[in-house]
Amino acid sequence: MPKGIDVAKQQFLSMRVLPPVYAVEGIVVLRLAVEEAKRFLTPVQYEHAVDLVKRTRDFNNPTDFCDLDIRSVQNIHEIRDKGGVLGRINLRIFFAYRKRRIIVLGAIKKEDEGKTPEHIIIRMQNRLDALV
Repeated sequence: MPKGIDVAKQQFLSMRVLPPVYAVEGIVVLRLAVEEAKRFLTPVQYEHAVDLVKRTRDFNNPTDFCDLDIRSVQNIHEIRDKGGVLGRINLRIFFAYRKRRIIVLGAIKKEDEGKTPEHIIIRMQNRLDALV
């Protein structure tokens, strides 16, 4: 690995990405993901987001979450939700599925219509890369 990439990876890891806040039942949630979500969600909205993630726990059995809007972006997945308890918030929760585990990488309040911005996907990919 080139030295510059190694230094960047160490700097990234020092930003409190690890250890996970929650790691049970096949789900690992990064500290940054929790901090991001709590910045724009109320406690009730946050619990709703947690419930969405818990439903994906058995990712090989999509019948448990067939009503969720989950889309793949490169090798990362995003849960898309809006309305209900979220009100006007357009929530995106990013996760990866590795070794029979869901790894929650982050959450955003999407402001604009259209696709998720490329820089967000790159940020989530960088978080995933730092874990492996």
